[in-house]
Amino acid sequence: MALGKQEKGTFFFVLFLLGLILGTSCASPQNSLSLEAFVAVGLKTAFDEVSTAYQERTGVKVEAIYGASGTMLSQMILAQRGDIYLPASQDFMAAAEDRKAVDPATKEVVAFLVPALAVAKGNPKGIGSLFDLAQPGLRIGIANPEAAPVGKLAMDILDSAGLRAAVEKNIVVHARDAEDVVALLALGQLDAVITWDIYQSWAPERIEVIPISSQYIPRLEKTPVAVSIYSQHRQAAIDFIRFLVSPEAKAIFQRHGYLTGPPG
Repeated sequence: MALGKQEKGTFFFVLFLLGLILGTSCASPQNSLSLEAFVAVGLKTAFDEVSTAYQERTGVKVEAIYGASGTMLSQMILAQRGDIYLPASQDFMAAAEDRKAVDPATKEVVAFLVPALAVAKGNPKGIGSLFDLAQPGLRIGIANPEAAPVGKLAMDILDSAGLRAAVEKNIVVHARDAEDVVALLALGQLDAVITWDIYQSWAPERIEVIPISSQYIPRLEKTPVAVSIYSQHRQAAIDFIRFLVSPEAKAIFQRHGYLTGPPG
């Protein structure tokens, strides 16, 4: 039986709605997928650009939560959520493995972080080396050694140079993380900090970086990444990690001043 004009209109409208529903249900879930990453704040500038590039390529959004590595690990475990853990040192990744919070089989190394001294632009206090940090009256800051790898490494560097007792007298701040301690320096509340050399580009109009002699640096920090055991999107997290260590992503890290391989 032939359909009337009104019936035809209803029929095609129903077909249109079905097409929308089927099109939505058949679309790749990858396009609306969102991953959550707990990331050391010292990697923020490069990680933001890498995650944006990945979303543009795949449609997968990577939402980063930044902070001190130890704090990020505690938050991830406490909330029992997150897809990716990216600390600023192997020590915290080892802690994550010990606490069964990550899958060791998915672990990769993203970059290497180099410690350095940071001072106010123009170096008004005339600080030229670690040994100058012992000058009376200086205001020195480091990140919290219990939560931030750069804070722990700072104390190890001072031990290596035999300066811990002399410099501790001048340490007026144990900041939450690497970014906070550099922010305090940029605001003029500190005279010098021990942090990562990549912060040279963070506020070049306010701070400058002075290298630390390699003889006093006990190690460079590898920044490992792994999939969280709490991930609900394991394969998607693995795919992002593969991109994170790809030549394209490494080029982004290098552009931001990070080492993506062992120095030398």
